[in-house]
Amino acid sequence: MQSCIGNTICRRNIICFWNTIESVQVSRTWNHFSFNANNEGSMKSIWKLFWDICLFRAGPEQVPSSRALLVLILATFVVFNSVIRCVPLQMGLLQSVFSSLFVLVAFTGALWLGLLFKGFGNRFQQTAIALIGQDLVLSVLSLPLLLLMASQMQQGNSVLEIGSFILLLFYGWDLAAKGFIIRESLDVGPGLAFMFAFTLVMGTILLESQLFGLGGDSMSDELLQGSSAPEIEYYEGTP
Repeated sequence: MQSCIGNTICRRNIICFWNTIESVQVSRTWNHFSFNANNEGSMKSIWKLFWDICLFRAGPEQVPSSRALLVLILATFVVFNSVIRCVPLQMGLLQSVFSSLFVLVAFTGALWLGLLFKGFGNRFQQTAIALIGQDLVLSVLSLPLLLLMASQMQQGNSVLEIGSFILLLFYGWDLAAKGFIIRESLDVGPGLAFMFAFTLVMGTILLESQLFGLGGDSMSDELLQGSSAPEIEYYEGTP
């Protein structure tokens, strides 16, 4: 009798455990939600989702799989980063646009190859939207600090040192968020995901600096040669 009761309890525990695993797997299913660019509520929910991704509360699987949204986010990235290069970094307009386009194509191209290699090519739209959207959110948050540091560049006061440290924290946050997205997209460990994200970002930065330089002005030279240079130039220019 006790043996029957024990077997019954064991079966119930196994069934409960299996149902728990299935519920976790369902929550991580890559859904394909609809998206309406003309709906103000949809846009607000999208930006809130990007913010939740930055806070590691949501993953790329929760992003709508929409070509319209992908095009919108990519266009926003190009416009925003072109303005950043033109105003605080004082690069030429054409150079800023081509530089932003190159960064975007190189980054998303490498991402697509990585997903294709792992057999997850169907996740590209959602992953690219999540990565670019997360980057835009953190770039907007760091923009006031970047403008403040640019205005103080000639004075060389302690604002630059403090700002450089804060931007370094933003850079670390950005890499951690990208690593989180890539981990969910490629189904790899956190260490490998962070290394992949770091390689994508740094590889894009090095290629961009070799092809486009800094625009040849004194402010850009100071941004690279000064203690705060890598964070200012690189963080805003890389998705």
